[in-house]
Amino acid sequence: MRSAIAALLLLALIWGYNWVQMKIAVQYAPPFTFSAMRIGLGAVSLFLAMIWLRKPLAPREIKGTFWAGVLQIAGVYGLATWALVSGGAGKTSVLVYVMPIWTLIFAWIFLGERIRGMQWFAIGLSVAGMLLILDPFNLAGTPASKILAVLAGVSWAGGAVVAKRVRQTVDLDLLSFTSWQMVAGAMVMIPVALLKPATPVVWSAPFIFALIYNTDLQHHSGNGDRNLTVAINPQPFTGWHCWAWGFAQPGSWRYGCLVAVGGNTGHHRGRWNGLNCDGTDGKRYSCTLLNSKDGLTLS
Repeated sequence: MRSAIAALLLLALIWGYNWVQMKIAVQYAPPFTFSAMRIGLGAVSLFLAMIWLRKPLAPREIKGTFWAGVLQIAGVYGLATWALVSGGAGKTSVLVYVMPIWTLIFAWIFLGERIRGMQWFAIGLSVAGMLLILDPFNLAGTPASKILAVLAGVSWAGGAVVAKRVRQTVDLDLLSFTSWQMVAGAMVMIPVALLKPATPVVWSAPFIFALIYNTDLQHHSGNGDRNLTVAINPQPFTGWHCWAWGFAQPGSWRYGCLVAVGGNTGHHRGRWNGLNCDGTDGKRYSCTLLNSKDGLTLS
């Protein structure tokens, strides 16, 4: 129990600090170039891990894997990194992590999963917080950055729904599935980076550290699986984002907390990836390490 909670908190710190490193990276490299580099290097490192573990390299369910990778890898990394060019790391991360709410809505529309009770309240709470952050009646500042961050969360949720549908029909190895998603993301992001005119990369110590951090720690801490964050995002990230945004954006952190709490409520009151998170039984919130298909999560 304690080790699982410690692992969740560690992942929250790793993934939370990742936004700071992404913000640093875009000071030295164009956003699409940096995204293409981190995705490409991440794919290589994951395939090396597959070879080391002697896992089969051949992909399965190619079409579904491709679209999951386009949405969860290229879409999320590309849009979120682009948003960080002019937006703050704290505000951008909070807007991206509205993703669980988009997931509830998309799962309702495309998978036929009903939205029940407190999930509607969670959606309303998150939308209210998101509107307060976006501040549509005041277009000063960085509205484009905010919109890009929201679109990154939408893309992530779409990819999560595609990935869930794939895993409902085919028994997939998590590492293989993730690795081929990275390949799909690279197939999209590398041409975008090459075709879009951009300034050269400034190879500095901070940029190299940010690239290594985003390639190794961030990907390998969750096997690079964006679906993993659906399962562990809410509780740890609430505290992390409230602290981070309160530190970086004085006076605005309450809106970020509103979004995060809404995401928590929506996730923990429902079922996602086959998990019972209704909270009606104290034992339901015990932290466990599940098999490699589901990764580290709450059950």
